[in-house]
Amino acid sequence: MTACKWCGTSFPPMKKKVFCSTDCKSACHAAVKDLGEDMVASGIITISQLRDRHEAKKAAVGPYTG
Repeated sequence: MTACKWCGTSFPPMKKKVFCSTDCKSACHAAVKDLGEDMVASGIITISQLRDRHEAKKAAVGPYTG
């Protein structure tokens, strides 16, 4: 069994799946968004740094193919 990275619930292991449900995945993504906004507002990171990091990751991973 695999544990959900958000809530800890056990679920059968599946390739690249880290959340037990779309609700947990959405909750994690919302929390990351809130954290990013807080970090920008407090001056820990700038929008430029955030954008550059995002663009570098997209270039390294390649386009999403669904």
